[in-house]
Amino acid sequence: MANKMRAISTYRPKIKHGLSVDVKEASDLIAGRSSLNEGGVHDSLLEYRTVCIQSMRTGRSVKLMGLGILSPSISLDGSINVSFRADRELIGELNKKNAGFKGQIINRDMIGKTVDDLVARWNTEHPDDPVV
Repeated sequence: MANKMRAISTYRPKIKHGLSVDVKEASDLIAGRSSLNEGGVHDSLLEYRTVCIQSMRTGRSVKLMGLGILSPSISLDGSINVSFRADRELIGELNKKNAGFKGQIINRDMIGKTVDDLVARWNTEHPDDPVV
């Protein structure tokens, strides 16, 4: 007997992630859209990283305008982590109807379906291992 979480994980819509944009590629892209050269952009991004680290080491959050907020947190073992809360406008831009998501979506046909629909699909495709 399969569990519900397995069915959801298997059939929910997922974005297929491509390669990450690294600092060099980001620098190239920003330089192409501004009056700054690639080296200047690259150095500025690395300096901004340093400012983020220094700020969070003092317990301060860092607001990345238009992107979100980085905040330091601590776990039970004392290790410091960083949480990120995306800016609402950033999320809004990603969800604009006419902007069109260009990436690949796995299980696209399941967009708008309910958990019960995902379970029903699991049960149809796995009759010997149903979710009950």
